[in-house]
Amino acid sequence: MINKPYHYTRNNGLDFICFIVPKAETLTRLQILWMTFTVEVWLCVAVTYALMTKSFQLFNKLNLSGGRKISDPFMTSLQVVLGMGVCSLPKHVAGRIFFVSCSVACFVMVILFQASMVTKLSTETSHKEIDTLEELDKSGMEIRTSLRYVRDALAIYSTTKSLANKIDLEKDRQGYIESKFVFIARIMNLSLSKYSNFIGHFGQQGVALHIVRECPLKYYLTYAIAINFPFLDELNDLLTRFQEAGITYKWKTDIQKLEMVYYEPLNSNSSKGLKAYSLNDLWFAFVFLFVGYILSLIALMLEFIFKKLKIRKKNKIMT
Repeated sequence: MINKPYHYTRNNGLDFICFIVPKAETLTRLQILWMTFTVEVWLCVAVTYALMTKSFQLFNKLNLSGGRKISDPFMTSLQVVLGMGVCSLPKHVAGRIFFVSCSVACFVMVILFQASMVTKLSTETSHKEIDTLEELDKSGMEIRTSLRYVRDALAIYSTTKSLANKIDLEKDRQGYIESKFVFIARIMNLSLSKYSNFIGHFGQQGVALHIVRECPLKYYLTYAIAINFPFLDELNDLLTRFQEAGITYKWKTDIQKLEMVYYEPLNSNSSKGLKAYSLNDLWFAFVFLFVGYILSLIALMLEFIFKKLKIRKKNKIMT
């Protein structure tokens, strides 16, 4: 190691060199509904529905106890899945045990689905944010920066070497609105947990951005002084007194105020007050109702046409 003609005083904080990525896009309403359960759960619901329908048809065919049959196995199974009441029940013990077990399972799932509809749909839900260097590497996004030492630091380790190869040192930040690339910024004393999402301004347009929590480089803030400086201990003692007196904290607070002018924090959804549910929240119910009305109208027209054709055919036979 080369001996430098200077050394450092007591550190006075940290600076971060962080990746800035576009904020994750908001999920569509249908994606939110789909993500209420995993694919395996949705598959189990479909299998349960098909199994109930076939079982009710089998119970009607066997008619073990000789009682009243289930009127419509298809609609009865749908009522069970939706947690609705059912008029006709299996008369034998095997059918009732199967019916109760399916009803309890579907009841729990319907409650969870209803809860997700009134919580997730009334708040903004986005894709998962990029918060680690590994996630940034897997995203395959273009990275632009003029800081060669950042790429060199990442290239040292095998886990981040692939990410270092994605860094372009030639291109600048021009054309961000069209390209949506990743860039690097110096974050001074910024609380990453509180201000990880912010508005960045490119020209006259503001863009929602996100700070990747795992920063590739961190720097201690300190003073470089001559190696033969005779008052190093006194200077360190003075810096300690500054910290104890709150002067250092005041300095950091002033820097944060300046940062918040440039890094305009996004408003958190948790700050929203209570409100009545609107059509925007309950859109799925009304869309489903509208589709049901349209399908019902089409079915009515088809039934009317078939009835007319049947009457005409009957009249021709009689004549």
